[in-house]
Amino acid sequence: ASSQIAAGLEDLVMSPLVVDKNDISQPLNDIEDSGPWKDIVKPELGGGLFAKMRFLHGSKRTKEAQVMGLDPANPSTVCLEVHIENMRTDAGTLRHVRLVHRGGTGNGIIAPSRVISPPEIPILKQGQITSIFIGLTFASATDRDGMVLAKFDIKSDRGSSPVEIRPSLGELLDSPNSMSQSEFDKACTELQGIHQRITSVVSVSSKNDDVYGKIPIAILQHLNLKQVGKWTDKGCFVGTLPASRNNVYVVIECNTLRKTCEIIVCGNNAMASNSIIGLVKQALQQLLKS
Repeated sequence: ASSQIAAGLEDLVMSPLVVDKNDISQPLNDIEDSGPWKDIVKPELGGGLFAKMRFLHGSKRTKEAQVMGLDPANPSTVCLEVHIENMRTDAGTLRHVRLVHRGGTGNGIIAPSRVISPPEIPILKQGQITSIFIGLTFASATDRDGMVLAKFDIKSDRGSSPVEIRPSLGELLDSPNSMSQSEFDKACTELQGIHQRITSVVSVSSKNDDVYGKIPIAILQHLNLKQVGKWTDKGCFVGTLPASRNNVYVVIECNTLRKTCEIIVCGNNAMASNSIIGLVKQALQQLLKS
C-alpha cells in the first residue's frame, strides 16, 4: 500500500516546510534508521546559513526513495536528510536557498547517474529551520570504500558553499531480511581463513560503564548493519556488500574489566572487511571518548 501511495507522489513538487525553531517543543533528533549528523556548512562561512546532513537507513530510506521515484532495492541508491537553519546574527532573511548538483568526479570515482534535488526554499527567516531530502542513484555499485561521490553547492542570496557527499562502504551496505543466531555462528565458523577473519582491539577510555550498552546504537548509526540476537557486552551484526552481494559478519565483544572491545569481521572480501573494521573502530572511538 505504501508503494502505491508513493507512486502517486513521484511528480508532486512541494516547497519544504519551514518552521520557527523555538516553536518546536521537542526538537526532532530521532536516531532510528538514521546515520549520525554531520555539519556541512557553518554559519560563519555560509552567510548565516547552517546545514547538516545524515544518511537514511532501513524503512526511512525505503520510504524516501519511493517518494522520490528511486528504486530502494538498488544498492546504489542513497537517501539523505539535510537540516538547514538561518543562524544570521543580524536578524536578516535568507532567500532562494537551494541545492545544486555539480557534475564531474574523475580518477575512477563513481558519480551518480540520477539525482533528485529538493525544491528551492524561497524565504528562510532568522531562527527558522527546515528539513529537505536528497536522492541519489550512483552509476554502479562497488565494494570499495570511498569510491562514490556526489558534489553539490548549497546556494542562497548570501553566497554559495560546496558540499561533497561521499557515502562510506558502511552506509552502502544492505541489511539482510532476517538471520538467526545459529545461522550467524555457522557462517562465521566457515570463514576462518587468514584473509577471511580480521580482528582489532579498541581501548575504552570512558570511566562510565554505561557506555557499553550504547555500543549497538552507535554501530547501527554509522553502518547499515542488522543486529543478530541481543547485546550482552557482546553483539553480532551482519550486512550485505553492495556489489558482490556477499555478507560480512561483525562481532564485538567487550571486556569491562580490561576495558577493551574486540572487533571481529568475517567475510570473503579482505579489502572490504578491512574497511568495515576501520569504520566500526571509528564508531566505537567516537562513542567511547565521549
